[in-house]
Amino acid sequence: MLHHKFPFAEQDPLASTVSNRPDATILCYPVISSGEYAHEGSFNNLLGADSTEAERREFSLEDHVDEQTPTAFLWHTTGDVGVPVENSMLYASALRKFETKFEMHVYPGLPHGIGLGDGKNGRQGSPHVGSWHPLAMGWLAAQGWQQAPGAPPTDADPPAVL
Repeated sequence: MLHHKFPFAEQDPLASTVSNRPDATILCYPVISSGEYAHEGSFNNLLGADSTEAERREFSLEDHVDEQTPTAFLWHTTGDVGVPVENSMLYASALRKFETKFEMHVYPGLPHGIGLGDGKNGRQGSPHVGSWHPLAMGWLAAQGWQQAPGAPPTDADPPAVL
């Protein structure tokens, strides 16, 4: 996983003691790979249209998973033609190789950018696809995260662990 130093860390002793590594990640139809399944627009915006293959590989996350990579919750739709579902699959495969915990849900059909996926607010979706949100909340609870005081309750119990 790519780790970046804080700017001016050498000038601030406290900055060098703070990690920029997340404890967990929730990735919704993520752009992971710069390879065959790349979302070209994302890599062009990030690195420029004239970036080299080597520069793009540096940001191809499936190639940078290691034993320090945080646990992940991923969800994707098979109808996403902009960011193919293989991005999530490649990342999950890399996490599995390093025995990093992850949970992944792949929903049939539907395009990229469906919001919460629940079909509300004029977006495509269904209660089934919208299940990713309560599943993610349950996943966070299973990781030891607690709901913030005053936050609205989720509409589903955490999923059973098999």
